[in-house]
Amino acid sequence: MGPLRRRLTTAAALLLPAPAWAGTCATIRPDWTAAAGPQGWLAETAYILASPPALILFLLLALALVIPRLWLAIPAALLALAFAALLTVSRQADMAALAQAEGCLATALPATILLVLAALLPIARALVRRRRRPA
Repeated sequence: MGPLRRRLTTAAALLLPAPAWAGTCATIRPDWTAAAGPQGWLAETAYILASPPALILFLLLALALVIPRLWLAIPAALLALAFAALLTVSRQADMAALAQAEGCLATALPATILLVLAALLPIARALVRRRRRPA
């Protein structure tokens, strides 16, 4: 029973998910090379905020600033907060930790802070407009 149990244990261990040491950065950031050096926080913030979802989100936030209505500001702010939460949660994954160790991924904290602040602006503007409106 010993050799059979050892083989079954080995087979089960091979089925468990294991970190992919080689090629983590090739998967996450294919354009990044080790010769470029580690990714800095400023470049990472620019990379995140220049992504298509972030640009669409900023367009929606700008629209909510131009048209200061709560029915537009609240969904825009909730989407921005959801994107910030997604960034925070995604950076806690094993693959993200490996990519940070390799140097192709930096902290997303500045981008998260900017997203949270940008989410507050349309709501504040809509509330100020609502207060100024004559009764």
